[in-house]
Amino acid sequence: MVSEKEENAKKKPEIYPHLNKFELLFYVVTWLCLYFLAIKQVYPLSLENLPKSLRNGYLQVSRSWFTSKLIFDKSDYEWELWNHFFLETVVYAFTGHFIVMRICEKINSQYRFCASAMYTTFFCWHFFGLQAFLLLCAQSFIMLTVTYFTESVFLIWGSCIMLIVSMHTETSYEVVGKMLNDTDLLLVLFICSCSMCNLRYTSYCLEYCWKQTHEKQQQKKDKTKSKAGQQTSFFNMVVELFLYQLYFPLFVGGPIVTYNMFIQQKNADQVSTWTWKFCLKFVFGLLRYTFWHFFLNFILYYMHFSSIHYDTHILETVPLLTLCGLALCSVQFFCMKYMIMYGLPHHYATSDNLQVPAGSHCVSSKHRFTDMWKYFDRGLHKWLVRYIYIPLGGSNPDMNFLQKTINSLVPFAFVYVWHGTTQHYFIWAVLNWFGVYIEKVALDVYRSTTFQEFETKYFSPQWSRRLRAIISSLPFSLLIVSNIYFLSGVEVGNIYMKRIYTEDFWGFICIHFALVCGAQTSMELMRLGF
Repeated sequence: MVSEKEENAKKKPEIYPHLNKFELLFYVVTWLCLYFLAIKQVYPLSLENLPKSLRNGYLQVSRSWFTSKLIFDKSDYEWELWNHFFLETVVYAFTGHFIVMRICEKINSQYRFCASAMYTTFFCWHFFGLQAFLLLCAQSFIMLTVTYFTESVFLIWGSCIMLIVSMHTETSYEVVGKMLNDTDLLLVLFICSCSMCNLRYTSYCLEYCWKQTHEKQQQKKDKTKSKAGQQTSFFNMVVELFLYQLYFPLFVGGPIVTYNMFIQQKNADQVSTWTWKFCLKFVFGLLRYTFWHFFLNFILYYMHFSSIHYDTHILETVPLLTLCGLALCSVQFFCMKYMIMYGLPHHYATSDNLQVPAGSHCVSSKHRFTDMWKYFDRGLHKWLVRYIYIPLGGSNPDMNFLQKTINSLVPFAFVYVWHGTTQHYFIWAVLNWFGVYIEKVALDVYRSTTFQEFETKYFSPQWSRRLRAIISSLPFSLLIVSNIYFLSGVEVGNIYMKRIYTEDFWGFICIHFALVCGAQTSMELMRLGF
């Protein structure tokens, strides 16, 4: 994890040198050709596997105007959840929120976030039911109570972890399932809402605690005052948190925006100016996300990579090129669905003149673990940096090796617990920590005076970039495999790990040659500012 200030301060040494345009063209064309050649293998495999996937219930037969029968891959649970509630939550509820906010802007913009909180309250009451909504509110009240009476960062974190773990137990699933009439998809949506709320109330409580600590320190310095600054009342804390917690576009699925950024923009009380240019930009943004929504659904009619990952026999027997195509399809689809799931709420937030983290960048254009973490879920990355990485010391050069290691490990330990303490999340978190840590160590070595002198003496800038791309191909492949563990579980991840790294030497070389070209393409995009 690297903070923005630290990154900007060290940005210059990371600018990649320019390569000859013909060499660069070779890398880009080779990467794209091999990339799409691998993906192309998934379509015939999907056709071949149709009968078996239909029998196993991973595919859904539907009708359309153009053909009598279409077969849709419904085995991606997150996307199935998104499609199932698309009309009710995305189309109807977001439209209702948009109308409420525009009315408030006309009457009194000062109360528009209050209106949004009330709208979210009625939505949750209707959607989840009163009991489930009160359970969600109870978690916030627990955190507020601990914060108000103790002002202890340690106890805030203890309560945060306790609430996370308690929500990811079989007992909690059973209790909440009964509240929601045992609807599995609704249960998953509620747990996701609780997880996002956990990040928000933790953000609020930590910011409050830091503020109180800062005011007490200022009081000690100011000899003219005899009393400390007045503590915010519990009622005001409830109001402040729920205005932040219940802002509708970000409530259910995110992205996360830290409380300090939210309150700064809320207090500015600046509304969007609905000029023709702004209106057209907003409409075209909606059309863009609508297009990608239907495009992903269209892809799932013909590329059944998600359901294929449930059949380990196929994964163990398909050619290595096809296996790579399945991995690339899964990871790219993972990226694109979050580009929509985070991008659409971000777009609605801009209509309220609220700047929040947008959707993910294309993962195929990022070859480093560090960039993947920074650009895939930018809100979560900023949250982890602000509340875990920086308080532990950041990249302080005065820390010893053990302190730096622990500092880099703790954010990933939290992410593992936050997602749910299952084995495949543990392996995913460990691999990602290892990748980020190794990149950090390598970057420190690269920036050292000794290495800079060695590089200047023996390598040209172009050869340095080529060697870095070759070395980067190894963590690049590990980055892809780690995401397979996250998406498909331990057994499938182990198959990829075994086949890519141990099955065939020349296959290993070919895969990493393609990834060298991909790393060079990624470097060039970064050099150009993308």
